Amino acid sequence: MKIKETLLRDRSKATCERIVAYIDYDTQKCQEWADCFFSTNSILSQKAAWVLHFITDETPEMVEIYQKDFLEKLKEENLHDAVVRSICRHWGDYGFPESIEGEVYDVCLNYLQDKSSIGIKAHAMYACNRLVQKYPELKQEFKLVLEELMLKYGEESPAIRSRSSKLLKRL
Repeated sequence: MKIKETLLRDRSKATCERIVAYIDYDTQKCQEWADCFFSTNSILSQKAAWVLHFITDETPEMVEIYQKDFLEKLKEENLHDAVVRSICRHWGDYGFPESIEGEVYDVCLNYLQDKSSIGIKAHAMYACNRLVQKYPELKQEFKLVLEELMLKYGEESPAIRSRSSKLLKRL
């Protein structure tokens, strides 16, 4: 299988599952996927972002070496929401190394406060919460941001309302 050609040809859940099964625990095949994800071709990167969702669920340790690269990717301009959302979801579900936790918190907190999509905000909440649980001194700041989100989006977004409420109860 050639991952790039497969991604460009077909975007489906079945394709993502086939790619993850193909990668298995092979670092060279995972690098082939990563080359697509970190590509400057926005369509290719967007399609590879969906595969990250499946990798996170199946073999998250395979992308551990790309954590700093994920952070750098988020610094690019005009990223598709799918790319940002997939990275934030990965961080929220799987975590990130201690060496980048401050930057991850800042980036994700910024997504909560800017005009990012609801999907990005929903996943960024969980990434931030990982650090709030580890560093209780961040709790008050995070609580204020969640309360602002509830006021701003709580009526129109069940995802924001549900996640914010759950996290505020934990704080």
